[in-house]
Amino acid sequence: DPAGASRASQHIAASLLALGRGRSAEVHAEKALAFAGTSGVHQEQIRARWTLGVALLDGPSPVPTAIARCERLLADAPDTVGGTVLRRVHLRDSFDVGAKTTLGVLRAMNGDFCTARELVGAARGIIEGMAHPRPLIGIARRAGGIEVLAGDLARGETLYRDALAIARELGELSSVAFLARSLAETLCLQGRVDDAARELVAVPDPGEGDLVERARWLATSARVLTLQDRVTEAERLAREATALVARTDLLNLRGDVTRALADVLWSHGRVDEATAALREAVRLYEQKGNVAAVAHARAVVPAHSLA
Repeated sequence: DPAGASRASQHIAASLLALGRGRSAEVHAEKALAFAGTSGVHQEQIRARWTLGVALLDGPSPVPTAIARCERLLADAPDTVGGTVLRRVHLRDSFDVGAKTTLGVLRAMNGDFCTARELVGAARGIIEGMAHPRPLIGIARRAGGIEVLAGDLARGETLYRDALAIARELGELSSVAFLARSLAETLCLQGRVDDAARELVAVPDPGEGDLVERARWLATSARVLTLQDRVTEAERLAREATALVARTDLLNLRGDVTRALADVLWSHGRVDEATAALREAVRLYEQKGNVAAVAHARAVVPAHSLA
């Protein structure tokens, strides 16, 4: 049963990502896509494309390589699948949503924010034409991330709030937790500690079952505690986050939590340690090819300090 095999491979890929094994997740996501193509089942192919997109974003594939893969996905989208007919939207468009959304974030990582916004806007338009709200959560989430990379924190906040409203309305609890934490981090970056703490208090500790979400929760909590002048506790959580992801190959995640540690140290005058942590964050972002994140990190201190 190719459709069943595709679903199984998708679940394996998601589980591997949660454990921090990005390269293996990419392999199983590619298997899921191949099985889905054999099955001829329209929905399985769409879901497999989303799964691969997440693996490409979070895994170790360099941004240029991931961009090329997404462009091939867009070029290879079928015009027909087993006679499936979708109302108000062309079949090819429905296959393009996941690849366009992923490609938009990758373009933002590459510093091309105009193209990134166009791609995600096009994906949103396709879903709105289908009147199917659930995928809008993921699209708005990615759009918020693009604005944070672009440095427009206020716009990122708005998009995260929009996605959060949809997730709450649909009862998507895992998305609610992710988005509330993302919103809290964006508020921290704006220095709005009370608002950030209010959002984060509604997000339970993910526990050890999901390494990725726990690391992000720890890093965001450390940012909130830093702004509250709870220095010792903030550093403890930030170091726990960096230790948790140290053996993973999720380069963006490792860069993000290391950057959070640097910010904790920097805020309390420990310049040498903060610079060392920031240098490591830059190395990880450069390995991924996340040009935008490198630029943000380098803007914190003079470039020669990170050489």
